[in-house]
Amino acid sequence: SSGINAEYGYPTWRNLFYSLADKHPDCIMLNFTIKLISDAGFTDEISSVSTASQQIDVFSRILKTSVASILQFRGSSLENIISDLVKLVCSSKHTYFYTIALLHQASKDRGTGYKLRYLSQELERRARQMGRDTCYITLAMCGAAAYPTIYQSLTSMLTLNKNALNSGDVTTLYQLYNDDDPPPVAFLRLPQLFELLID
Repeated sequence: SSGINAEYGYPTWRNLFYSLADKHPDCIMLNFTIKLISDAGFTDEISSVSTASQQIDVFSRILKTSVASILQFRGSSLENIISDLVKLVCSSKHTYFYTIALLHQASKDRGTGYKLRYLSQELERRARQMGRDTCYITLAMCGAAAYPTIYQSLTSMLTLNKNALNSGDVTTLYQLYNDDDPPPVAFLRLPQLFELLID
């Protein structure tokens, strides 16, 4: 361990550890090394290493650093930061759900909430582009399960294998929102639904 500690002080060695960790994700020594590098404060470099998502403390540290960078961003390489974050977040269903749940809770803050909602929607959009079905997690985060008719209509249209409008579900939504006691409008603000309505 002391040899590893001496080596991760140099960018060349850290890059070697990152590439080896990507090639050998099951290697316990390399995963431990990634944790040591993260503990040493190099989390901004680790966001593109796929094995970083396997350790919750390393993943959380990278997520915190990435989100803070996005919130404070003033430059032209925001796309790189978001792309690295998407790669890390979408490495498993667990990391995606964990991230979306954290962003959902944090988006309730009046100061940065709108930025975090946008980031969450951007992660969702890119995850869908990567072939991930985000419908159920998105609907759970916005509380659609409390409205079974809306939940059924939206899942019918928004799941990855369908992703299309149908007249029956659109009519159901229309009737529900024209009722004297309509459901929350947040369900109609889902970006994926907007995309389908615009197309």
